[in-house]
Amino acid sequence: MTTTKVQAARIYFLDYARIFAFSSVLVGHLFSEDLTRIYTDTELHIFFRALAEGLNHLCRFGGAGVVVFFMTSGYIISHVLQEETTLDFLIRRIFRIYPLFMFAILSEMLLLSVTQNTPFPPLQEILPRLLLVGDFTGTPYGLGGVEWTLRVEVAFYVFMALLKASGVLRLHTKLPIFLLLISLLVFYLPAFPNSFGWTDGYFNIFFPFLLIGILFQRHEAGHLKTNYFHIFVGVIFVMTLLKSQALQAKLNSSNFELFALVIFYGLWRFREHLNGNFLVKTLSEMTYAVYLFHLWSWETLGVLVEKYGVAFLPNRLQRLILLFAFCLLAAKTVEKYGIKLGRAISRNYTGKAK
Repeated sequence: MTTTKVQAARIYFLDYARIFAFSSVLVGHLFSEDLTRIYTDTELHIFFRALAEGLNHLCRFGGAGVVVFFMTSGYIISHVLQEETTLDFLIRRIFRIYPLFMFAILSEMLLLSVTQNTPFPPLQEILPRLLLVGDFTGTPYGLGGVEWTLRVEVAFYVFMALLKASGVLRLHTKLPIFLLLISLLVFYLPAFPNSFGWTDGYFNIFFPFLLIGILFQRHEAGHLKTNYFHIFVGVIFVMTLLKSQALQAKLNSSNFELFALVIFYGLWRFREHLNGNFLVKTLSEMTYAVYLFHLWSWETLGVLVEKYGVAFLPNRLQRLILLFAFCLLAAKTVEKYGIKLGRAISRNYTGKAK
């Protein structure tokens, strides 16, 4: 299988996957009630009602976006680890994920302190949250709850670093079988985390999608035949549905997992026809910031718009513009310089000039 654009410096189809991921999360978290109101309004034309209902199902809970985010991460991490050393990978990932995350967490605490007189949490709660190890200490989530996905992501980085250091990633023909066994292990493990109710077992349910992302990249690289690729992906996918059914009944009312798999597969399948441009690149680079900031800042943005906004634009549109402007600024400053610092430190330790 050819990899014309996948071998380029930028993997274009992942930009589109990231844009879908954060867009669907935004819709699912912030505009679900609006969509419900539209598709239940019998005075509207059935076309608009059907469109709103379909969009609501696609974006429900933001689940499809999260699944695409995980598959994207599994793909790109498998891709970069073909070249990076274990130390190189860990340094770059730490500075890719933590600076902006910590900035978001501290910003949320400061905002709550100023606007609601909420006292800062004790240090024994702040530190596990900042380090994304709160699932092991029962630490409540920050950022309106979206932090849970970053905890899963960090666990995946550790997992991949171990695979790289142990040489398992070089066992190309055996790696898919190993990933299937890991999926089985995750399936049969007790629910983790099990401290928060609404996210109990989310690691068991969503971690396998990161492994599916690896299978996409390994198949593309020619290390997994097409038939086996479909079988492995299908088996892991069905296991996630069964685990979801057992641990989180509220997720059973939506086919977001299937929507996400189809969308990711479609983008990947037609990757050679997807080109990058300034707008796509900019939106893609905002993905992480939008995900971190959108939920907990939304009400405050509404207050700002009420006080200082313009009358001729809808309140929610003005909030969205402010959110995007702030996230673009955060991506171009905190996130960008964090990534640069990680690369500089990586070069010092590994001698690579990437």
